[in-house]
Amino acid sequence: MYTKEGGTDQARYALNETLAFDLSDSWNLDSVEPVRSPHTGIYDPVRRPGLWHDPIHNLIYSFGGWGYNWNTSSAAYAFTPTKDGNARWLPRFEAGDGTSFSQFTIPGLSLSAQTDKAFYSLGGMLSLTVFGMAHLKNKPTVEGMAKFDFESENWSNISSTGSSDNGRYGAEGLAIAGEAEYIPIFGEEGVLIFIGGDSPTSRDWKPQTALVPMSTISIFDIRTQKWHKQEATGDVPISRGAFCSVSAGEKDSGTYEIYILGGIRNEDLAEDDYLNLGQIHVLTLPTFKWTTIPSSNAPPRESHNCQIIGGRQMLVTGGSIVTRRRLDAVQKDPWANGLGLFDLTDLKWKNRYDSEGAPYQRSQFVKGYYFSKGTEPETWSSSAVKALFKAPSNSSAPVKNEESSNSTNVGAIVGGVVGGVVAVVIIIAILFFFLRRNKKYQNIPRLPEAPDSQAPSTMGGNSRYESAAGVHHQGAATGGSFTSIASGHMTGISSSVTANMARTPATVPGSTVSNTALSGTTDNRESPTHELEQPNSVPVFEMCAAEPIPSRNLKPVELNGQGCQRAELRA
Repeated sequence: MYTKEGGTDQARYALNETLAFDLSDSWNLDSVEPVRSPHTGIYDPVRRPGLWHDPIHNLIYSFGGWGYNWNTSSAAYAFTPTKDGNARWLPRFEAGDGTSFSQFTIPGLSLSAQTDKAFYSLGGMLSLTVFGMAHLKNKPTVEGMAKFDFESENWSNISSTGSSDNGRYGAEGLAIAGEAEYIPIFGEEGVLIFIGGDSPTSRDWKPQTALVPMSTISIFDIRTQKWHKQEATGDVPISRGAFCSVSAGEKDSGTYEIYILGGIRNEDLAEDDYLNLGQIHVLTLPTFKWTTIPSSNAPPRESHNCQIIGGRQMLVTGGSIVTRRRLDAVQKDPWANGLGLFDLTDLKWKNRYDSEGAPYQRSQFVKGYYFSKGTEPETWSSSAVKALFKAPSNSSAPVKNEESSNSTNVGAIVGGVVGGVVAVVIIIAILFFFLRRNKKYQNIPRLPEAPDSQAPSTMGGNSRYESAAGVHHQGAATGGSFTSIASGHMTGISSSVTANMARTPATVPGSTVSNTALSGTTDNRESPTHELEQPNSVPVFEMCAAEPIPSRNLKPVELNGQGCQRAELRA
């Protein structure tokens, strides 16, 4: 659902469908027309799921989120992108199917990111709307970090106890509504950077009451699977949750930048703090210094999504306009179709997406900042962190947003909008709108530690509370592809993933393919609070389907919703 006028009303509407936007052609934000794929009852609408693209099996996944409907399945859904932009979600993994760890379930508001080899999801919380979780007391948090390996297609729970060494998210890895980014050029196999959000001190989460200072940067070394912390300095943004982030690096520069926008604090705001939420801030690496982009002001919003498309263009989708006072009436979105576009090199807001945009290059402002501030922090937190962020020894380290000279770069954005205000959504959005209205959230029970797992051997990609930050991968492609978005309500929080998807060879009849983007949303409803009777209970998989749900080893079959029945996975 979207409007062709100048703005989007902040009322909530059910948008239980996936929207796909063509990225192979240029378009204006106020006139873009998506391809719509209605959900048939197989895909349960959720707010802020973690989305990613598996480049090995060419699948787009949706994992976790806050379920809008009672008895929401704990399954991870997936679909294969097609040249016509249609999306057909089917359950692919669920608790007890042999590919997941004990208590596998769907966390909402986790901090997620992906590399070219795996998807990571730190912390989060559990919704009582998930099947088997209606007895839970409101807002229990999830401990640990889940990992999905693309090659083996297996889930594991990475112990988060290492975060007690230097991480801000606590000995149990409690993290909610922050951002995660994959930085490929540092460390032997890249690092994951975790910023902001909440770090609850107990299993009972109270939104935005334990905000992580934006000066505290948590680092996960993918090769060693160890946690580190580094303090950032400079023009540090105010702490926040429900913001969005993207990351980019210029080839051979030895530096990387993380851009953030928006967020919420769940309190009445001073004028300066309110303006701070509407500015674009940059964390420069390896300097670990913050700076603010001049003239980047936009209407402050929260629960939106950011994603790099077309080389250097940051697309902002969904979300809800933030008001200075919590009880103020929700404002009309001034952005047409709920979309914003910021050029990370020109440092200007634009109304037109350029399908032939140039690769990312650091702006003159950012270059000048490195020149004046140097390429190291004021103080390294440890010798281990200093060694981890030493300058790359060669230029072969992958840069997520550079264009390949011998291949056609195909961007895919996957997203689902949750919360219900935005008209067109290209990335999954989960609104924190309900937080301002004192809506109740849930968190996930502790994830048991998995046996020793092996870290991936090589790395080379990119990826937001999920996160889930967007991920951009380089790879050979011979045609086009689509970017898709699963939708429900379009007011709120969003998550996204970008990836190269192989195109159909031009020699094949009818093989015309294009790029597209996906997004989704759902209804925002108050849920009752229940006492926590079984803190370690595991959600049971239940779907509305006429046939048993296929396992990951079976070919997808058409499922028509004909009443709810317990679905059994067939071997």
